[in-house]
Amino acid sequence: MSGTRATFTLKKGAKVDESALKAELKKRKITYNSLTSRNSERAKEAWVLQCPGLT
Repeated sequence: MSGTRATFTLKKGAKVDESALKAELKKRKITYNSLTSRNSERAKEAWVLQCPGLT
């Protein structure tokens, strides 16, 4: 796997506005590939990365 992947967690019942997400990424010159969703167990650990130009 190569490239950058973003993963985020939504509140129960929340939905992603895919067109707004695409527009925001395009504005920031970030390529949009796909949006997938899945149910999974709550994370036991989280990391936050500071990435100049991406954050």
